[in-house]
Amino acid sequence: MVGVTLSEPGLRVLVGASGGAIKVVARGMSGGSNGLRICPVNGLSGAPSADECVVGQDGRTVAVAVDGGSPGVLLRTPEGPGGDPVRVAELTLIYVPDGDEITVVTPPMASSGTPGECPGGPCQTAFVLSPTGQGTFSLRADGRGGRPQLTLAGGLPGGPSQVLSIVEGGGSLAVRSTVDGRSDPTLTLRNVGDAELPPLEMALVWPVRS
Repeated sequence: MVGVTLSEPGLRVLVGASGGAIKVVARGMSGGSNGLRICPVNGLSGAPSADECVVGQDGRTVAVAVDGGSPGVLLRTPEGPGGDPVRVAELTLIYVPDGDEITVVTPPMASSGTPGECPGGPCQTAFVLSPTGQGTFSLRADGRGGRPQLTLAGGLPGGPSQVLSIVEGGGSLAVRSTVDGRSDPTLTLRNVGDAELPPLEMALVWPVRS
């Protein structure tokens, strides 16, 4: 947008999605010295509180998280000296969806009864990552005092499985691996401890899309 006046009530932009972020860049501000107010809003009439707004500076990118309903941003500035409207020579808004990261919280998982062993059944579960494609898979998790084991494997369809990454422990867990895209990779969670595994919160980033 070029030559935008941002005096009250300002410019409101909404996005039709459940989450993500709107990045705002303003260049060539004139008529005022108090900066640009960038505020998260929900809907056509929602009004932000003062502490929700961020002051944007000329040429600097500000990212505003959006979540649920009809989220968006309200862009406005105080009037300049003598009541002159504040203008922006160029205003850029970029919507960045949140589709790359998925959070999975597993139910409690039973123990095999023997430390370090898990023959299957209630102490093991698997997740298939789809769609197939080449790219980087990453995972962050907290073992929360249990003994989870996470194995990422891939391979040719109908052929042997190849372990790409394996981590185990009760603290912070991290997996980062390149998947070749020849088959749907599988993430297997096992409880290899001698006690029930509490719910495990895993943040997965899988960027390959159809």
